[in-house]
Amino acid sequence: MERFRNFSLLREFKKIYKIANDIFQMNKWIWFVVAIIAIFLIVAAGNTKQTPPSDQTQQPQVPANQTQQPQVPANQTQPSQEPISQPPQTQQYLLGVGYTQVNSMFTSASAWSKAKDIANVAYIQRNWKESGNTGNKNFYDAIKDDVNEARKNGLKIYLALEVLNYDRSGMSLPSDLSGDFTSADVRNAYIDTVKSVASDYKPDYFIINVEVNRYKDDNLASYNAYKELYKQAYDEVKAASPQTKIAISISLEDYNNKDCIDPEDLAVFKDFAADFEKQDVLAVSVYPNCYFDPKTMPETFLNDIAKLSQKPVFISETGRMSEGVSIPGFTYPSSQQAQADYIDQLSKAADYAVKKGKKIDTINYIALTDPDKAVCDSIKSIDASLAWYCTLALIQDDSTEKIGYGTFGQWKNRLAGAQ
Repeated sequence: MERFRNFSLLREFKKIYKIANDIFQMNKWIWFVVAIIAIFLIVAAGNTKQTPPSDQTQQPQVPANQTQQPQVPANQTQPSQEPISQPPQTQQYLLGVGYTQVNSMFTSASAWSKAKDIANVAYIQRNWKESGNTGNKNFYDAIKDDVNEARKNGLKIYLALEVLNYDRSGMSLPSDLSGDFTSADVRNAYIDTVKSVASDYKPDYFIINVEVNRYKDDNLASYNAYKELYKQAYDEVKAASPQTKIAISISLEDYNNKDCIDPEDLAVFKDFAADFEKQDVLAVSVYPNCYFDPKTMPETFLNDIAKLSQKPVFISETGRMSEGVSIPGFTYPSSQQAQADYIDQLSKAADYAVKKGKKIDTINYIALTDPDKAVCDSIKSIDASLAWYCTLALIQDDSTEKIGYGTFGQWKNRLAGAQ
């Protein structure tokens, strides 16, 4: 940033000014004038220096020989402690997109190369449980390739740690753990994980528990234990990576099953958020599919969410299917155009909130690529209601771009042009 680039210059300015002032006190007027001219020449020379583009900044690489346990070997060289990147200071908010290796048409390298055309932020969500990740890797190792490839493409890094199972009713633990957050072993392993990840990867954003509010009704004792643990986790992550924005994500839903997202739903959400005050952003997971026609989603949608907190709104995940889904007893209509319409309506809601003086940090779309058919079939075999995930992304399983991919890219370009 400009103020850091000019910091050493400012120190030189002060030194020369002191010399000039001393000369002035000795009434040596001619030399005083010479010194003042020298000051301005140095300032002018400093301002002609070019700042290298942020995407050419040397990034710390994650060690290739990292062991299965997320511990840093004592003899391992530590990455730079400098911030990885800074958001554009004049861009109103950022856009992110997620990627998981569920499509054989893409690798991490090709996916993040594609993502950079429509997003500023790489959204990387992986599971604490090894079997939930490609290659049965632990969380630390599961994010490594994606972090490195995303940074090569100039993207900021948003990491999300999935601690709970797919319906958030229980824990999704590494193979060597059992129990829940009432267990000291689980708590200690969790702190070790988030601390080592923050220390080595230095993410721009770190959601250290996904949709944790949905766990509250299923295991209140564990939930309450986590509320206390979170405070320690926040401090540990912040100490390891001061520039990282830290939060847990909360799911915003149509809790009362009426009027889609209404004031009652927002009040429930606000109560959940109050359980975790120590956050850098208000991280919201929201899929407002209760607006069957996305164009009916009110322009005030994000503004109403932003009113709930003084913290910047961070849409941790959102999206809409590009095809209709039928499950026993229910049919949900959608199409590629409806998906694009949702993205367009969301962009209008974001712009409206900004015009109203609200703070929007980032809006993250859940997925770049649809899963292969085999993966989709596997997902539906777990729970038929999860079929909606199969067409949630912006690129089809055959690598064809959907209408929404172009809409998202246009949104990004419009924001960049506003700088």
